Amino acid sequence: MSYDAILFVSFGGPEGPDDVLPFLENVLRGRNVPRERMLEVAEHYQQFGGISPINGQNRELIDALRHEFETQDLDLPIYWGNRN
Repeated sequence: MSYDAILFVSFGGPEGPDDVLPFLENVLRGRNVPRERMLEVAEHYQQFGGISPINGQNRELIDALRHEFETQDLDLPIYWGNRN
């Protein structure tokens, strides 16, 4: 079986403090979550500097995989998409 690319799909997360509330508003849109609760969750992200660790972990995984592909002389593009 041959492949023409790899696609990593992830939930996504905020990349900085200014992204936290817009990220949560997008994720919670239409779910009738009280704003107070959304602000509580935003505080959890602020404990990590407003950054979701999943994005950095995905970047590290993709970098490691690209390196492995290079050592194996594989020419296979890697794409990454987030739901949010």
